[in-house]
Amino acid sequence: MLRGSDANILTTERREQLHRLLSQMLDELPVKLERLGEAEQQLQAGMQRLATASMQGWAEVASTASPPPTRPGCAAPMRHRGLVRRTLVTIHGTICFARPRRRCDGCDEERYPLDERLCFASHGVSWRVAAKVSRLGSLLPSYDLARQLLAEDYGIELSKHSIEQIVCRAGEMLSRANAPNMPRQGAADGSRFATTLMAGMSSSSQVLIWDASNGRATHVVPAEFLGYHFAYAPVGTLVAADSYDPVTKGPHCVGVWDVVRGKKVLSGRVYDKAVLDLTFSRARHA
Repeated sequence: MLRGSDANILTTERREQLHRLLSQMLDELPVKLERLGEAEQQLQAGMQRLATASMQGWAEVASTASPPPTRPGCAAPMRHRGLVRRTLVTIHGTICFARPRRRCDGCDEERYPLDERLCFASHGVSWRVAAKVSRLGSLLPSYDLARQLLAEDYGIELSKHSIEQIVCRAGEMLSRANAPNMPRQGAADGSRFATTLMAGMSSSSQVLIWDASNGRATHVVPAEFLGYHFAYAPVGTLVAADSYDPVTKGPHCVGVWDVVRGKKVLSGRVYDKAVLDLTFSRARHA
């Protein structure tokens, strides 16, 4: 339950602005029911504008107070060194706000403690946006399609490269959290390895490609409803994985992806029953 100070965080002027936006949206609705599609579009766009304005208004007045962090090694609280503005893509639009800058007097290192709570890594998006992006980017057949759906359904404008980076970073974080349960295969030259994320007793949600030199995920195999089985080519440039439709329980098929580019290079044949194992012919791919 909100306390009085929490419930009245928005100023009267901001509330009146939001009320005007709501009234304008309702006043512009078509008169005839047969224009339902037009009404849907107007309400979706209007609610997005209202939500963005609400988020921006709240971010401008919300408290940024927090205990001063301590830098490991110096053991002294980092001092407040003013507020610095930044932008952030949220599920309700892009907002701009000021957050505290902290600095260590001993080593001059600067930190923005709120960024760790509000922002997903260094990608300039909120955690909810990152969750939406990583889900779409992992399930849809291409990052271009994910980019289009994010723009059309949520008004979120991100580049294909940004989407790929967010998906890989999210997969990396999940993989480390689930490391004991991940099947793993490596390339013969040791440059890369692949892992799966377990989504159930007999299926995985995605296959991740890792750079063995730095331990960072570089690509996510963008296949929907991946099965448990996958195989890494000995040369370390290709990975094969099975996929299926969990609703219809089939058909199963096998695809091959280029792990350097993260692109699908071959759509395999369709099988009536589950794929029990996958392997590459060393003679052909060595």
